[in-house]
Amino acid sequence: MNHKKMNPSKKPHKTHVTKLSSYKPLLVILGIIVFIVALIQVSQGGFDLIDSMRYFMGLFFLAFGSFKLVDLKGFVDMFAEYDVVTKRVRAWGFLYPFFELALGFAYLVNADPLSTNLATIALMTVSSIGVAKALSGKQKIRCACLGSVVKLPVTTVTLIEDLGMGLMAIAMLISLL
Repeated sequence: MNHKKMNPSKKPHKTHVTKLSSYKPLLVILGIIVFIVALIQVSQGGFDLIDSMRYFMGLFFLAFGSFKLVDLKGFVDMFAEYDVVTKRVRAWGFLYPFFELALGFAYLVNADPLSTNLATIALMTVSSIGVAKALSGKQKIRCACLGSVVKLPVTTVTLIEDLGMGLMAIAMLISLL
């Protein structure tokens, strides 16, 4: 009979709990955005998928752009590690949060939906390329999506976030036709 003592420092689910807890700030922000979008839809007396996506993207870009401004230089340093444009043109990293803020305001006030969605598709495509390269190279780098304030790793969640925003912009673009 083999009686092995289990090492108390080894907890079977600790890795999953730690990974999930590292996404807590992201989940809280996304939860608040979804809640606000739901409140807006209820106040308007119904549910419209396109409007919900538009409000979600507006709030998303405003929140994420704002976090990047808390420590702009820190954001740029982190972003340059994987963004294909910022690696070559560092000034783009300094402009990026303002571009996100402009998109956020444009979505919320429904300004020029064609240009807003095209710009978002371009931004998310370029961002996805950088994230995909970082993931394929198995680089262990921090995600700059919430600036340098919140410590998140670049993972497939980052890629899904970028692709999801791009797909929503495509859906809204198609709805304009």
